[in-house]
Amino acid sequence: MIELQAESIVPSYFGDYRMLVFLEKPGDLQHIAVVFGYPEKELVPLVRVHSACVTGEIFRASNCDCREQLDYAFSLFRKEGHGILVYLDQEGRGNGLPAKLKTMKLIQEGESVNKAFQRLGYPGDARHYGVAAEILEELGIHQSIELLTNNPKKINELEAAGIRVERRRSSYLKPKTELIRRELISKRDELDHYFPSAIEIEKNDE
Repeated sequence: MIELQAESIVPSYFGDYRMLVFLEKPGDLQHIAVVFGYPEKELVPLVRVHSACVTGEIFRASNCDCREQLDYAFSLFRKEGHGILVYLDQEGRGNGLPAKLKTMKLIQEGESVNKAFQRLGYPGDARHYGVAAEILEELGIHQSIELLTNNPKKINELEAAGIRVERRRSSYLKPKTELIRRELISKRDELDHYFPSAIEIEKNDE
């Protein structure tokens, strides 16, 4: 169950957007929707479902590409003239920031994120995406969507909740660090994400 708490127009480097904050109960989780243009008027609106990542998006950690994924989604929304970002309060793959920080040492020693969580007694991925479907319904998205993702779990859970994913657009970006490359490989091999068979670090020509 979700409840709209507040909304406003927000100026940004990608253009103005509408931001809405929803409270999910039980759990008191605060999820955010960022809406560019009028996606509810599109036949197949572009949607990105994205989980919070304080370490990567705010504090610039080099072991994930979450910040780059956000920027990529926003650039596509600007190009397309519309789009919805559903930003879920599911830090650390739904296990929370403290659990995420506990995995860091294991990850730096070579463990994948999935296995690091499991070694510490947490689910490898505790996120759920049914709430994203609820938010899309609140935004007037009752038709099919184009989902920006490499994660089959997002597709399956959105469709199970009544949102038809007519098309999938790849969100794959070449990794900028070895830690990110290893994480993408583990997502592909352990969680069946849609990534290339060969994943190489992006070359910096500067």
